[in-house]
Order: sequence, then structure tokens, then C-alpha cells
Amino acid sequence: MFTAIEKDWDRAEQRGLWTYEALLKAAENPPPFRFVIWSWPSDKLRRVRQDILCKAARSDEESYYLAQFMSQFNPDTRFGLFGFSFGARIITGALHLLGGGTLNGQRLPDIHPHQVSNIRVALAAAALHNYWLLPGHAHGNCLSQVDHMLVMVNACDSALKYYPHIDRCVRPQALGYTGFPWTDQLGAAASRLDQLDVTAMIESVHDYHSYLNSEFVMQKVQQYVFGKPLEAGGENEPRKND
Repeated sequence: MFTAIEKDWDRAEQRGLWTYEALLKAAENPPPFRFVIWSWPSDKLRRVRQDILCKAARSDEESYYLAQFMSQFNPDTRFGLFGFSFGARIITGALHLLGGGTLNGQRLPDIHPHQVSNIRVALAAAALHNYWLLPGHAHGNCLSQVDHMLVMVNACDSALKYYPHIDRCVRPQALGYTGFPWTDQLGAAASRLDQLDVTAMIESVHDYHSYLNSEFVMQKVQQYVFGKPLEAGGENEPRKND
């Protein structure tokens, strides 16, 4: 099963079809799969900070719904997840819940954790705190549920550079902006997290189409979501925090 996370209801079907076509174009021999578009309500608000805070709150709720949906499948079901911006946050939150974690006081009842070999993830312009994947943090159980996760890093993303305004006290950086610098603190889970610097290809835009239109990016994405063999040590290291 492949799930594309889409945040605008009126464009969900069209963007989903574009994603489907881009994946098929990038994959020479894709395996049989069921394609699911996950849509959630998040109309754009006029004030930037208000818009970010509203989407952040809603995405945490959607993580629970996605986790609940995934938990209904046989634990042997293979999943390929691809998320953009706050869609990436929904995915990591859902996987944290599937791994037995708690999110905003909510926990899945009677969960049956998937085998780590059955879930692969690709995240573009990920709008979540860059340290949340650390054990003990907000999405700290996420990596326990994946075979491999690809985080694409764009150090020039024009929207993610304003992510620190989401919390003016902590001033967090976005995972899709800085990458994850603390792999040495992940233990065995570090081998499941791959990072790719796409700054030169995507440049300053925060646009889903820029990822879909990049042949190189979609070649990488299809490897992950279709569960294909991955090249060892082929990804670039992200930059450190400013």
C-alpha cells in the first residue's frame, strides 16, 4: 500500500494522480500496489503564524487517524508512505503511535506493531521539529516502525525557514530544513534513517510539484515507497543547525 498525504481537499485527487503518474514514470517495474490518497482539512489562513499553528494542531490529530487506519491491517501488510510539509509530520506522528507512543495524550488501543521490514517512508520538506525523532521526544517511537526512512533536506526552503516562529520560546528548526544531525544518538535505529540534500535541485521553493518534477528525486522516492533495494551510503549528510 502506498499513501500520499495531501492537505487541500479540493486538490487532493489531482495531486494524488500526479504523484501516481510520477512514481510510475520513475519506476521501471513497480510491484502491484494499492494507492491511497490521505486528505485532511487545512485551508490556508491569512496570517502566516496562525496558519502554521492551525496546521500543526490539525496534523497531530490526523496522525492519530492515520495510525488507527493503518493498525486495522494485517501486521504483515507492506506500506510505502510519502508525505510533503505537514503531511510528513502526520506520517511520523502516526508511526510513533503505531510504535506504542503517546501523542497529545492519545494512544492507540490494542495495537499490533508492524514488522520493521514492512514500512518505508519518504519525506519531502518535512514540517516537524528536527529533534522529534530522538528517543523520548514527540515522535521518538517512529523509527522503530520503519525499515528505512528517507528525509529530503532543502536548506533554502523559503517556507521552512520561518518554522522557528511556530514556537517563539523554543524556536525549533524544521527537519526538512536542517535534516537530522543527531544520528549518533539513535543507536541501531540510525541505519534506518537516510538523508538526501536536494537543495541544489529544489532551490528556494516550498512546492510539491518541484519534487514531483525532479527525475532524480522521484527515482529515490520510488525506491523507498516500492520497497526496492537501496544503495548503501549513497545519501548526502545534512547541514548542522545554525
